[in-house]
Amino acid sequence: MIIKTASKRFMEYGYESVSLLQIAEECQVSKPAIYYHFISKPELFNVAVTTVLNQVHRHISRILQEAEHLEEGLVTVAEHG
Repeated sequence: MIIKTASKRFMEYGYESVSLLQIAEECQVSKPAIYYHFISKPELFNVAVTTVLNQVHRHISRILQEAEHLEEGLVTVAEHG
């Protein structure tokens, strides 16, 4: 839940504008609970970005594998992401 919330906030507002307290409040946990799992805001950002990029990679890979031809898969990715 922390990673999902952090990812959403970072994408929406950017790194500088988001605080760990905001993430904690949205997750309904304490700020120390965030620090229990992540030693710093940069670490949480790194994990959040990596998680989102991995999800995008899996999604695009699935689209390309399901396509009959590479061109068709690439067009689908370009149109729908």
